[in-house]
Amino acid sequence: MDIAEGHTEILAVFDTWTERLKHPFPSLPGWEMGVLKYYAGFTNRIHSKAQKLAYTLREPIGVYG
Repeated sequence: MDIAEGHTEILAVFDTWTERLKHPFPSLPGWEMGVLKYYAGFTNRIHSKAQKLAYTLREPIGVYG
């Protein structure tokens, strides 16, 4: 995170380019740092539980025609 906080100007320009904004907003990198820190905390909360999945596969039974 310290590396990202040191490059807030680059992140502002990148955000301006990806969001098609006309001018970089100086307040956006601070907000983005909060989002990055929030989602970086999820790496400590990963559990190895698989979700149950069920689906129906429709296939033809015979030849038509």
